[in-house]
Amino acid sequence: MSTGLLLRSLGAALALTTPLGGCAGTQVGDATARDFRRADLADIPLRTLDIVVVSRSPVEFEEAIDVNAFSAPALDRPIAPEADRRAPQQRAALEQALVEWAESRGFDARVHRAAAARPDLDAVMQSSEADALLLVRVVPVDRFGIFLSESGQEVVELEDVGTGFVRGSRDPRAVRTGRLLVGQAFLFEPRSRVRLWSRQVPDFPKKGRLVPRHPFLRYGFVLKEGAPTPTEVAKAREAARRFVPAMMAPFPEPRAGDVAARRRLLDIDLDREQVRQRFLDENHFAVEVAGGWAYEGVRTESRGVQNQVGPNPSTGDLIPLPDLGTSDLASSGMFRVVEPRVTWFTPGNFPLGPPRGLPGTFTLGARFSHAVVPNDFSRTALIPAVDEEDVFDQVALLEVGSGTRWGGALLLGWALWVSPSLMLTPEMGGFVDVLEYDTTLQTLPNDVLLRGGAEVGFGAMIRITPW
Repeated sequence: MSTGLLLRSLGAALALTTPLGGCAGTQVGDATARDFRRADLADIPLRTLDIVVVSRSPVEFEEAIDVNAFSAPALDRPIAPEADRRAPQQRAALEQALVEWAESRGFDARVHRAAAARPDLDAVMQSSEADALLLVRVVPVDRFGIFLSESGQEVVELEDVGTGFVRGSRDPRAVRTGRLLVGQAFLFEPRSRVRLWSRQVPDFPKKGRLVPRHPFLRYGFVLKEGAPTPTEVAKAREAARRFVPAMMAPFPEPRAGDVAARRRLLDIDLDREQVRQRFLDENHFAVEVAGGWAYEGVRTESRGVQNQVGPNPSTGDLIPLPDLGTSDLASSGMFRVVEPRVTWFTPGNFPLGPPRGLPGTFTLGARFSHAVVPNDFSRTALIPAVDEEDVFDQVALLEVGSGTRWGGALLLGWALWVSPSLMLTPEMGGFVDVLEYDTTLQTLPNDVLLRGGAEVGFGAMIRITPW
């Protein structure tokens, strides 16, 4: 098996992306956990905060948390549907906890209330004079299931069924009560309406399935079995006390900033900015079909040629041959025929997420490769006579004909937003290839070569219409 480093040249691909769903999905388990931070946030003044809280009425689900997740707020829509104004205790508890948290961090914070009964986001920001507006929206969940295993069943003792014994199973779901807050937070500069920072459903479990000691359980509290149910006010305060520090942990620190940086926000094309944010807030799926030519390194050792002595061909000395390299095995390069590729774009919280401060999404790609390796390599090997009784030296013609390559790669990277039609896509990962050649005289130890290594690429994705 040979290893190496494969560098992909700068390329462009036309890709069709289709939203898979984001925060607007019908289930929180399908919602996208995301973090966003503007690159110039450190330069923008951030001392005073207006805080707006929206809380829906508590919901109860025994199997998995299955609530209607919020989408990112739009300027021209009410920040709270009518049904979201029925939880005054939880809203008040969150407002108090957020103000106390912000003041402890050094902010000058206050609860902001708009004059309208159901204001839209634009109206709220028009009435704000603070450096930034913090909007927090939550869904309280008071009854939920905590599963003892991911498999969905727990094998228990053998059960007698009359004619024998069978393994039984029981529901591993432990129905618990308490209050967990499924939430999101958005920070806006109110004069320009530009989003500065956001965070949504962090650490949410896959498919909404809660298991013991899951990190999401920090965003609220779970009552111990048999514990008395607290009052609504006590429940709201305890949930807010736990939710706020967990949710706001990565919130930016207060800073004096530069007034000129805030003025530059007013020059931003808000419509284009919102298009970009909508793209970054959702998952996307891209399918690419590509082809091309590449000159890639291939190397293997040759099998020696047997020096025949007497009538038995298997006797005699083994004459070693030089190793075969790229010029012997792929002197004309490799012509990639059809190379389908699938890429998933997600703004989720991954360890290899977008570089801090750069607008972009995490990408996970898989590629299947097929290539033709044209080749016409031949070498003449001279096998000298063993002793004076041998009449002739021996001559052997060694040939390596054309080959084929089958393989695949897994790649991690980023899609970095440049314009509504262009995204740069740096990536890295690993590949595995199998190459098969037509050979004579067993030139290679095996006609099939296995090759693997690292791959680094840098390309671009171009869309004919804006994202």
